[in-house]
Formats: sequence, C-alpha cells, structure tokens
Amino acid sequence: MLLLDEPLGALDRKLREETQFQLKEIQRRTQTSFLIVTHDQDEALALADRIAVMRAGRVEQVAGPMEIYDRPATRFVAGFVGETNFIEGRLDRNGAAALITEYGRIPCEPGNLPDGAQATLSVRPERIGVARDSEGIAGFVEDF
Repeated sequence: MLLLDEPLGALDRKLREETQFQLKEIQRRTQTSFLIVTHDQDEALALADRIAVMRAGRVEQVAGPMEIYDRPATRFVAGFVGETNFIEGRLDRNGAAALITEYGRIPCEPGNLPDGAQATLSVRPERIGVARDSEGIAGFVEDF
C-alpha cells in the first residue's frame, strides 16, 4: 500500500491533471493500493475507486465516486462533493413517491423515509434542463 498525503496540492492545474493520469497508470501497472488524502473533490472523484468523506473526524459516507456524487448519503456529502441545489419539502408516498415542495410535486427515491417526513432533495446543476409544459416543474431563468 502506498500512502499519499496531498500529493498534487502544490501543482498547477495542467501538471496536476498529467500527474493524476500517471498515478492511475502506476496503480494499474503495479496493482498496488493507494490511500490518498486530499481536500480537492475533483481530484478525489478522478483518482478514487472508493472515497471516504469525513466531517469533524467522522465518516459520513464510503462508496465509489459515482455513488458519492449521484447518491450522497447526507446533505453534507451532497454539498461537499460538487455543486448542488437543495430543495426542501415533505415526502408523499401515496402512489409514486414525490417530494411536495414550493415548486410542486417532484418525483424522488425516498429510501426508508416514512410518509410525511421532512426531506431535502439535492439536484445537480447539470441535471436541470428545459422541458415541455407537461414535464418537470415550472420555473424561470433569473441569471445565466
């Protein structure tokens, strides 16, 4: 096992990206496990097979990069890894599960939350798009 503490922290962007590729190649060729400590979320997502997100010395979630990004276990993890929008609401499990919000009814995957529970939906900016009137929720663009 190779332990690396902020190995790319002092590098400029171009060199950091080149070195990320080299580290992945070294890891693949040597079949050696790397334990990398980083505060750079993009670096962690690019290099890791598994990520542990910690807050105040406690582990919030351990999973693969895509699960961490797409299915964060906590609000902290969602906000820590990438940009996101939080929408508060109340869970409605009658029929297809949805979050009842100020924007309307938003379909969601409720996990093990009970009907009527207060919940927060995390929506990544790249998941937002323009749809027909009959799809999605109504809104308007304030700035771009």
